[in-house]
This record gives sequence, structure tokens and C-alpha cells, in this order.
Amino acid sequence: MADRQPDLTGFDRVIIGAGVRNDKMYKSIRDYLKKNQTDLLTKELAFFLCNSKPKTTAEVILTSIPQSIREVSIEIVSFGGYKPSWVPVKPDNKLKGIQQEKITEFVKKLSR
Repeated sequence: MADRQPDLTGFDRVIIGAGVRNDKMYKSIRDYLKKNQTDLLTKELAFFLCNSKPKTTAEVILTSIPQSIREVSIEIVSFGGYKPSWVPVKPDNKLKGIQQEKITEFVKKLSR
């Protein structure tokens, strides 16, 4: 399934979400961005990341998303997150450190 690429023809806006490992977005997403850069630049773009190191978010964005795509994106945000082994997971925290208020802000910004 990893070889299947979505057809963007019928879409005006594309929202891309990616996990982060070792301070980089997953390779399959980075490869997709490079391969489809020309098509993506014709769309309204927004990105969200789920990463456990807030201090490295800016670096992850710079190294993982091509500059031309970053420049035209409506929004690029990290929702946070953490590795369960780092922090004990409470029964009421099913999202493992994801900051729900950031998701709400992201949706509001894209709804304008």
C-alpha cells in the first residue's frame, strides 16, 4: 500500500500529516513532497506534525519540507506528542501528549 499515491487532480486544498522520527518527517512523506512538488504547488497546502520534541520542530520543518512548499503553505504546525516510554500515560490521556487546542486552532485557521 505504501506505493499508492493519492491523485490530487480533484482537490483545491491538501492537508498533509506526518509523524516524526529522529528529527525528520517519515521518509515516505519527504519523498512524496519531493516527487509531487510541482502538483502540490498548485494547491492550498497545510501541514501538521506529531512529534515528541517541541524544541526541534522548526528544524524538522526546515529539513523535511522543501522551501518552495513551505513558502506557500497556509499553516505548518506541530500538535505535539510524546513517546509513552518517556511519560506515564494516564488512562484519560489517550492521545499521548497531542495538544488538542492546537488541533482546534489548526481547523479554525483552515476554515476561514
